[in-house]
Amino acid sequence: MNWLKKIWPFPVDRLIYYYPNEKEFELKPEINGLPLIEKSGEYTLEQAGKSVHRSRVFKSSHLLKSFHYKDPFVVIGDCVTSPDFRGKGIYPQVIRFLGQKYSRNFQVYILVDPTNAPSIAGIEKAGYVFMGRIQGIRLLFFYIKKRISILKN
Repeated sequence: MNWLKKIWPFPVDRLIYYYPNEKEFELKPEINGLPLIEKSGEYTLEQAGKSVHRSRVFKSSHLLKSFHYKDPFVVIGDCVTSPDFRGKGIYPQVIRFLGQKYSRNFQVYILVDPTNAPSIAGIEKAGYVFMGRIQGIRLLFFYIKKRISILKN
């Protein structure tokens, strides 16, 4: 049954934000007193052995490449903050740190579901700039009925 999900047409609807290149950096690999640990493109915060937050950095995106975005770029995604730690500004601080770190050598993007208001608020608080909206249908490894718009709903 899992293979059926891979071949079934799937609608895609994402807002794209980018991190603007900054001249000055405030790189601090510590968020709310917790060290930000990096391992193979995954950045985590832990407190007393419990996961507080996780963000991943991807050096490629089939979705963005299918919409003709050119390398070099990175995409920040799969971000999760533990419910006990939400509302403390952790997510915006982590993705701002990652934006500053990677914008030296790459264009940094974040893709977000347009209905995910808390993530959108955190992305904007971190200083990311709205770029547009991409929509289409994923069919196997291809995207059809692709559409890019710059109007934010």
